[in-house]
Amino acid sequence: MEERIARIEGIVEQMDKRLNHIESEIVGLRGEIGGLRRDIREDFEGFKRDIREDFEGLRGEFETFKKEDFGGFKKDTKEDFGGLRRELNELRGDVRRI
Repeated sequence: MEERIARIEGIVEQMDKRLNHIESEIVGLRGEIGGLRRDIREDFEGFKRDIREDFEGLRGEFETFKKEDFGGFKKDTKEDFGGLRRELNELRGDVRRI
């Protein structure tokens, strides 16, 4: 009986050591997971900040484009359409004469 109890106590001690080892690994993993979460949050915040800055830069470039180039495009387009309209009217006049 004493031998059986001693064997059971040995098994219980081994299980206790294994559980302590598992507990310490869990604590370590929790710390690693917390660190990874912080890193991911920081990276994501940096990514959002970079995207915001990029969009602000693009917005500024587009505004400049609208003021400088697009305005010229509108003017050129109006002149082109005006020229086309005159040519069409002349062709209509020529067709009517025929």
